[in-house]
Amino acid sequence: MDTHSITELAAIIATDVADEEFPEGGCLLILVWRDRSMRVIFPSGSKIDTGAKPGMDFDAFIDIAIATIHRCRLDMGRLYPPQITVHNVPTSLTTEDQILAWIQSVPGIALEFGPPEGMGFGGPLPPPGQAG
Repeated sequence: MDTHSITELAAIIATDVADEEFPEGGCLLILVWRDRSMRVIFPSGSKIDTGAKPGMDFDAFIDIAIATIHRCRLDMGRLYPPQITVHNVPTSLTTEDQILAWIQSVPGIALEFGPPEGMGFGGPLPPPGQAG
């Protein structure tokens, strides 16, 4: 489960990697966090979070993310190279409102943010079977 705040976002990596089985899902997208962890969002809507690599050079970490995209493309049986665009969050943006406004200005990016996973309307969700 990803516990990052939008203010920790370092980059968005957009691709043209789509899946015919999930036409409404959009394209593969990777969110890169400042602690050098990432969230891969697949066209199906499923997500994978990686652990942080705080000592790694940022450009090297972006290269790992791009290699992940190429691997996903090959796993889907696509042999032609994917279109990949790296959008770095400007370092001058530090607040949630600034970063959300920047995301809205990036062409071709549409992210929806809801409550953090594990949160309900009244706060944290109780463990399964223990609802009151």
